[in-house]
This record gives sequence, C-alpha cells and structure tokens, in this order.
Amino acid sequence: MPERAVSTLTPTPLPTLPIGNVTDFFRDLVKTNGGCELPCFYGGKIVPGEMTAESATAFLASMNGNADMANGFAGVDIVDPSRSGGSFYHVQLTLTRTNGLVQDIQLWGDTWGYEAPLFAEDWGIHYGWDRILTQNGVPSEIEAIFFRSGAGRSAYYGIVLNYEDAGMFIGYQGTAQNLGQSQVQACLRFDDVNRIILRLVSQDSSMIESTGTPSGPELPTLFEQTGLSNEEFYQTFKNPGASRCLTSSETKIR
Repeated sequence: MPERAVSTLTPTPLPTLPIGNVTDFFRDLVKTNGGCELPCFYGGKIVPGEMTAESATAFLASMNGNADMANGFAGVDIVDPSRSGGSFYHVQLTLTRTNGLVQDIQLWGDTWGYEAPLFAEDWGIHYGWDRILTQNGVPSEIEAIFFRSGAGRSAYYGIVLNYEDAGMFIGYQGTAQNLGQSQVQACLRFDDVNRIILRLVSQDSSMIESTGTPSGPELPTLFEQTGLSNEEFYQTFKNPGASRCLTSSETKIR
C-alpha cells in the first residue's frame, strides 16, 4: 500500500465548549470544516493517529449531555428555523480511541427522512461530492449499493468515494425509484442526498487492514453495478449541480 503523506499542520488544543455553543460548534464544523479542505479535518485540530485519547475525552466531556463518553461520540440536531414543522438534520462526531490515540474519525449527517433543504445547503459547502472530487481528484475506488426497503419497497442508493492513500472515505445516500423485478434507478443529485458519512483513518495502514473495508461492508464497485467508470463519475459530478440517472439490479452484499 502506498505511504500516505504526513500532516504538515500543527494541531492546536481544542476548546472546551460551553453548553450553548455545542450546536454552534457542529454547525461550524459542517459548514466550514475549520477552514481547510478534506482530508484535513476541522482546521487540522483533529488528526487521526495524532490526537491523544486524553484530548478527545476532554473535548467530548465539554459537550455535557450531548456526548456518549463510553462510545466516544457526540451529536446534536440542527433545526432549520425558517421552515414550519421543525425541519432538521442530525450530525454526529465519533472519535475512536486505540492505544492512546484517536485512530478513526467519523462524521455523520442524516435527515432521518425529513425534508431538510438546510442539509444540502450546509453539507454541500465542504462535503458535497463536487467539492470532494475537485479537491481530491478521481477516487481510487467508488463503491455502490442499490436496495429496496420496507413494506412499500421504497428504493435507495449509496455511493462511497474511496481515497485510500489519504485515509478518507465518504459515503452518500439518497432515495431511488423501484422499477420492479429487482431493478432500481437512482438519479444522483446532491440536493436530494439525505445521509453523508465521512471516515478518516490513521496514516498507519495497519488500522485500515485491521478493520476490514474502511467504508463498511464490502460493496460492489460502481462500475460493476452500472458500467460507469471512476473517471466518468469524476468528469460528471465534479461539476456543481450535476445530475445523472443510473439503473442497476438490487445489490447483493458480498
């Protein structure tokens, strides 16, 4: 496996957060990423393989009731005050600590099925696939899943962009159309994404190997599912507002 470049940023201590600022922190994390581009995370203040477990524990403790100390995560609901009915999205940060260091960072956002335009607006700034592709180039691999769920057999898709050399994996989920006879059609458009999961892992390659496929269960590639190559995906979706419909048989997890 190629050796990943060591971070040149000097991490600075994370602030403890007064109760009223926890929501502000998460909104800022999503909208600005601390002023740097992924795979740099939160302005280089949280670096897998460098942040100590003690620092992570103190940081999570400052979030009071918003943190699960035992499992190393904290999260809040971000409410859109401009919309009736309390439209919101949930955001959660997990810091996995091993051998005294944070080895794995996961940032997760989900609308829980609500109509939440604020989700695409906030997450699209730094975590939209056009921004990721423009800043990082063609992914080393793109995984895909097309599936149906529930009594009404609603359909969904998932796309995972893998940048293994950078230790970065980011997945997107959205709704799709159930065509029947195990066929699913997904018209990929970032504004319709309802879940994003970012994962950053330590530069120690053994961390990746010890946890299996970094993006989760081993999925088929996008090319295997749809015939669309990584280069074609890149050329299409690096453009803001791009959309393309893809049809696939329902995915069988390996």
